[in-house]
Amino acid sequence: MRDPRVGVLGTLLRRRRSRIAFLGMVTIIVAAVFAHLLASTSEYAPFADPWTVHMNDALQGPSWSHWLGTDHLGRDVAARVLHGTRGALGVAAVSIGLVLVIGLFFGAVGGFYGGQLDSLVSRAVEVLLSVPTILAVLAMRGITGEPRLLDVAIVIGLLRWTEVARLTRAEVLRARGTDWVLAAFALGLPPRRILVRHILPDAITPAITAAPFVVALAITIESTMPILGVHPPPGVISWGEIIAQARAHRDAWWLAVFPGIAICLAIGTFNVLGESLRDAIDPHLRGVVDYDQAKLPQSKPQSKPRAA
Repeated sequence: MRDPRVGVLGTLLRRRRSRIAFLGMVTIIVAAVFAHLLASTSEYAPFADPWTVHMNDALQGPSWSHWLGTDHLGRDVAARVLHGTRGALGVAAVSIGLVLVIGLFFGAVGGFYGGQLDSLVSRAVEVLLSVPTILAVLAMRGITGEPRLLDVAIVIGLLRWTEVARLTRAEVLRARGTDWVLAAFALGLPPRRILVRHILPDAITPAITAAPFVVALAITIESTMPILGVHPPPGVISWGEIIAQARAHRDAWWLAVFPGIAICLAIGTFNVLGESLRDAIDPHLRGVVDYDQAKLPQSKPQSKPRAA
């Protein structure tokens, strides 16, 4: 059985695939934060500047000077893939903020007060679950008329808070019937204080399990938009933009393969991390036997009695 004294991080890193996913997440974040140092015009940078044009090096395959080749303007593909992490994680960060704030608020309010308010929140969740996110992003693009990554993040946040609201509502409903909450009501504490200070801190933890899945969804949509014709603003590099350029240069296979690998690795990393985080946090799974780690004691063979 899982040791209850082991923290969430210890439980998360117990399996090999969880450790690999956690390391991949750290690598993606480090690449996004330090992309301007790793790929720049500095002579100490390991990668070239992603915006510097070298027409003499246009559409060159992978080599020692350009590890992932160059595009039609001679720009280093490895540097552009590295800088593409900033746009993907930027959209994901804004989406996660909106998802957590909106989902926690409506899930907690609906589960705590119940009645018509809870029914209204439940119907809103059902309606939003039926709305395709990509079509909503395209509709937002048609309304604003400007290619902004912020629009993508806002649409994802306004549509995908539903899972966080459902998890939060379930935890609030469970905690509302416990003895210590009933005792708080009996002592005359204000309902708002009971919700914010006593129930919501425990309800936040299960809701966090939905965060990695939202990140994976944000990366998917942000990378899909340039392929559908919604290009990022000038000065912003997107993995999908590099893949979209490959359609005009079909012989340059590296323009589609390497950004596609980066997208698949990022999405897979956050999906695996979300599943592992859900297993580590979900209280219903804490008592499940971890067959990968369990070591059952082996019984010693009994010695045969000697003949008289």
